[in-house]
Amino acid sequence: MESKYSLASQLPLDVLRIIFIYVRKAGKNPTKYDRDARRSLHSCILVNRQWCQAAVPILWRNSFYYCSLGNSSLIDTYISCFNTDERNELTSKGFILKKSSRYRRSTFPYAAMLKRLDYDRFCGSVDLWCSCTDQEPYNARVLLMRALLRLFLTRSNY
Repeated sequence: MESKYSLASQLPLDVLRIIFIYVRKAGKNPTKYDRDARRSLHSCILVNRQWCQAAVPILWRNSFYYCSLGNSSLIDTYISCFNTDERNELTSKGFILKKSSRYRRSTFPYAAMLKRLDYDRFCGSVDLWCSCTDQEPYNARVLLMRALLRLFLTRSNY
């Protein structure tokens, strides 16, 4: 007996991307339907590696859109995208990286996937991250925001 997933697992990556973009675009406003579309895409990343590779860039193209006031986990993930020189530059200016942030490397190039930046939510996320990590408020915020914005600009696929 054939697996009911055999046809879906044979779809080319480009076809999966088109399907997942359609799922994402089905709800453009922050409504219940949009949250459901996001949950559906989250479920897709758990199917197999190919589905994950197709869905992750769609989920991360507007990552700050989904956080209400801030999300420090997003900042942790983006910090994991820094290369060694970028991390060293931050620490040389007195910025304190969490131990987990110092050594963790990102699974995907998340910064390259960001296509749209909700600046208010980005600022809220940076503020929350700085307060959770006991950074000196103003300097840490400015340093981290500059470093992340530089990361987004230099790694962007556009």
